[in-house]
Amino acid sequence: MKGNKLHWKDAQQLTKDLVAFVSSRPEELDWLCDGYIYGLNDKEIDELREYINTKEGENCMETFIPNFHD
Repeated sequence: MKGNKLHWKDAQQLTKDLVAFVSSRPEELDWLCDGYIYGLNDKEIDELREYINTKEGENCMETFIPNFHD
């Protein structure tokens, strides 16, 4: 963890609480993601971009329906 003293069990519970929170209030994702991204180093940003690009490709409807986005 980055500089906090959060116990792993507390971190797991906080993650569950956060998922429940943003599931019921998706508008809160903006500031949460913003804070997350600004806390990343350059390597982590590159890894996040690669991960997002990989996942976007996996879920693309073009795979199932050619010319879906046309």
